[in-house]
Amino acid sequence: MKLRGWRKLVYLPRKRILTMDRSRKARLACPAFCFVTLFAHAALTQSLSSEVERIELFPAWAGSERAARSVVTITNDHGVFKRSWNPDTISADYNQFQIISSDPDRSPDIHAREQEPRFSQDTVSTREVMALVRALSAPTMSSPSLSNLGVTPTWPADHAGDAAKHFGTLGEPNDRGQQEFIRKSFTDLALIQRIIPNVVSASWTDDAVWVHIVLRFKNGTTISAESENQPAFMLPWTCQANGKTTRTYNAGISRAISNLLPIRAVNRERLQGEGLEDQIVFEMPGAIKGEWQRIVRKT
Repeated sequence: MKLRGWRKLVYLPRKRILTMDRSRKARLACPAFCFVTLFAHAALTQSLSSEVERIELFPAWAGSERAARSVVTITNDHGVFKRSWNPDTISADYNQFQIISSDPDRSPDIHAREQEPRFSQDTVSTREVMALVRALSAPTMSSPSLSNLGVTPTWPADHAGDAAKHFGTLGEPNDRGQQEFIRKSFTDLALIQRIIPNVVSASWTDDAVWVHIVLRFKNGTTISAESENQPAFMLPWTCQANGKTTRTYNAGISRAISNLLPIRAVNRERLQGEGLEDQIVFEMPGAIKGEWQRIVRKT
């Protein structure tokens, strides 16, 4: 009995020591494995980004003769992505339609010249460039997706307050009863899923938007994307690559383009999805609008 107990006292600590050694090795190996994985991912990203030669972004409005000048250029300079643009030509004021009256009694000045363009320059990150590459290379999305648009389960509740304040056709203020009703309707994800196709396909007047981008690689291949759609995110995108034309509702393309555009560039906020909650409210079914109107009649 004593000998058997003594053996237990001897072998048990050894087993514990062995277990501790193995556990310690595993803990030491995990950071090393994670570091190798992150290093491999960084190397892959660096390799893919090095193949990008140039990106051209045209954030303009369709029909504007100045659209060709509204260009943001990003060039790969030995791994550094340098961005250049003219702050005047990419602004909303420059791209809007204008009617300029002329004095018939005044002879044209043949020596008049356009003002010399002024350019701004900075750099964008490899991460932002790769976000565009991945978005344009992603599988085609044949319909809009709430998760892809950023409409998470908590998104409606976060935006319901602002959406409930103005719901009428003319944007008139709502009373408390109306706001509470709209707030409950706005947080119904199933309802939003039903109306989101109407949201992205909506159109209106006096807003002829146009965004065109070209992604050029060093091997001579190109990927282009274009949209003239007015709602938030400007979906869908018409893409061309390898001689094929596809349409996709991937909002990741919109966000990637927006992140590559300078501040105050025309359509930048639209590409980020600005105004989505207002457009969802506008497309609320007639039954909900009818109930909203009955509430105001009761008060």
